[in-house]
Amino acid sequence: MLGVTRAFGDISFKTYPPPAGGHLWGPNQHLIARPETTKVEVLPQDSFLILACDGIWDVMTSQQAVDFVQRRMLSHCDVQRASRELARKAVDLYSNDNCSCIVVCLNQLDRASAPPTVPPSPAMRAARSVNFF
Repeated sequence: MLGVTRAFGDISFKTYPPPAGGHLWGPNQHLIARPETTKVEVLPQDSFLILACDGIWDVMTSQQAVDFVQRRMLSHCDVQRASRELARKAVDLYSNDNCSCIVVCLNQLDRASAPPTVPPSPAMRAARSVNFF
């Protein structure tokens, strides 16, 4: 079963030859490669962004993922490790799908490249959940 309506590299799901007057990328195909996007302003209190597949979101809410990553970042300040731990958490919660994710640190351009030696203040730890659906 295919759980998406938009996919890249999905030639095996395309109708070929395309319907009369249509294209492989046209609206008459089963899958389209035109992504649905949402523009969200990054606020100063936003610490990170979680990009994850449905294997993560099937077993935890956006807020649960934010809370989990926030706790992990306070523990070790390692974004790559936090990403791996989030994927592992989804597996531990019995996700039946692939569990890939990326945690992107936000508002880091004006900060030193070294991780902080002191955990950030509660105001700096603030994170919010944005639901796109």
